[in-house]
Amino acid sequence: MEENSAAPVIDHIKREYVETPIMPGYSGETQVKTPPNPSGGALDLLIFRVQDSRFGLDAAQIGEILEPSELQLHRDSSSDAYRAIREGVEIPVIEITTVVGMTESVPLAEAKLLLPRFAETNVAFLIGEPEEMAQVEVADIELLPTLIRPMVKGRGVWGIAAREAGAVLLVDLVEVAEGIAVYNATDPS
Repeated sequence: MEENSAAPVIDHIKREYVETPIMPGYSGETQVKTPPNPSGGALDLLIFRVQDSRFGLDAAQIGEILEPSELQLHRDSSSDAYRAIREGVEIPVIEITTVVGMTESVPLAEAKLLLPRFAETNVAFLIGEPEEMAQVEVADIELLPTLIRPMVKGRGVWGIAAREAGAVLLVDLVEVAEGIAVYNATDPS
C-alpha cells in the first residue's frame, strides 16, 4: 500500500492548530482570522494543489482535514453538488476550485475534506492533496490589484504568495463562507 504523502502535513496541522475539533452545531469559542495586516508578521499556510494551480489557506482557519470517506461524501442527484453526512447531519460540500471560478474539479482520488475552524458555517470544502505547511512573511504577499478585487468579492481570493515551486493563490475561508451565506439567503429556490 502506498504511503499517504500528506500524512506529515495533516499530522502537523492536528498537533499545532487543532485543539478542539469543530463540528456542525459546535457552540464553543470561534476563531476567525482575516487576511493579515500588510505591516508585518508571518502567516502559516496550508498549501495544496489542484492540477496545475496551487492554493494557500490560513492554517488558523482550519478545523479538521478528513478523508472523503470519513464524512460519507456523495453527490446530490438534484443539484450535482457534493454533500457529506457527519453524525447524522448533512453538510454541503463546496469545491474550492468552483469558488475561485475554475472549471476543473478536484479529483476525488486526491481530495481531502476540510472543515473550517469557525462554527458559524456548516460547510465543508473539497480541496486537493496538501503539499506543505509553510510560513510566509506578510511582506512577501501581494494583495490583489484594486481593479480585480471587486471581480472576486465573495470568492475569498485575496492575494498571491510567491514560492519556489510557483505562485500560491491565497483564499480566505471566512470570506468564502460569508459569500455562500449571502447567496443562500438571496437564492429564490
